[in-house]
Amino acid sequence: EGEGEGEGEGEGEGEGEGEPACLALEEEYAALTSGDAQACDDDVDCQILDGQCDTGLGGCYEITNLETSQEELNALGAAYGQESCTSGVCDCGSPPDAVECGPALGGTCVAVGAQGSLCGINADCSAGLVCSCFNDGCNDCGAERLGTCEDACLGG
Repeated sequence: EGEGEGEGEGEGEGEGEGEPACLALEEEYAALTSGDAQACDDDVDCQILDGQCDTGLGGCYEITNLETSQEELNALGAAYGQESCTSGVCDCGSPPDAVECGPALGGTCVAVGAQGSLCGINADCSAGLVCSCFNDGCNDCGAERLGTCEDACLGG
């Protein structure tokens, strides 16, 4: 439960009857939801799309740049279901509230509060993450949000 961010494995139970087969669909989906598909220069370059986990492909929600469309993901999800690759495997919570271009990740679209997103204090980060400041401090990075959400404090 919570924010799926394309974390699903999407593994199929066979190759199916037609082309493209399950593996090809999984690879195409991954290409549309990770790597270059998440590259950004600014927050307005990022979006939240509905994942296709109801067919067993991807996560609940996908955070991508604007080059990926909902229609592309829907078409892959439909094809994945028609190939009988898997069945629905998700129980999704609410989507992330917002997305941003995380500079700490080299310009990657992320959910606000996710690892690599900007923060000012620990409360800006999702559960289990702390605000690590660029000035070698931790937790209180100031109103200018001069830190990033990380697994542990990277500062002094």
